[in-house]
Amino acid sequence: WRASLPENTPNFFMINIPPMETEEFAQFVESRGLPTPQLFPMIRARMIAINGRPIDEVVAGNDRAQGFAEREQNLSWAERPQLDNKIVAGRWWEESDRGKAYVSVATEYQEDLGLELGDLLAFDVAGEAIEAEILSFREVEWDTFRPNFFLVFSPGALEGLAGTWLTSLRLDVEQRKMLAELVRRFPSVSVFDID
Repeated sequence: WRASLPENTPNFFMINIPPMETEEFAQFVESRGLPTPQLFPMIRARMIAINGRPIDEVVAGNDRAQGFAEREQNLSWAERPQLDNKIVAGRWWEESDRGKAYVSVATEYQEDLGLELGDLLAFDVAGEAIEAEILSFREVEWDTFRPNFFLVFSPGALEGLAGTWLTSLRLDVEQRKMLAELVRRFPSVSVFDID
């Protein structure tokens, strides 16, 4: 399995990058001779309802569905799907959909919760309720070691909600020396070595 991974597979994750520091963080990484990092927004939320029905009611008796429903979810948004994501039903949003409350859902999530296109998912984000319509389902290659999400929203749908950013990087032995400087400069950032 390890031998089958591409050479450029990320071996470090950096999470909890504050929104106001994303540009400075990217510049810091670039100034160390690394490629511009792809940063992903992340907002923590708890699912509260599907099509207006309380989540506890929807998942009763389904252990896997309860697992998705009982834990906090990582919500993100994106202009376009990642390369390791494939739309298998529905469609991705267009520019005219900006600001509309749409969500693209990973197939594992769809199967375990019995979701259909057009279903409405409701979440509690730090006390604020948001609702979005399922516009597509995606197959996700989880073993690429790049950030991926079960739930990806259309741009503007999560606007104004507090969150952080994350990225993954490929660092060789020499490049790892800059990690001490990185965490001193960005103390809120958590670094995970997945090598």
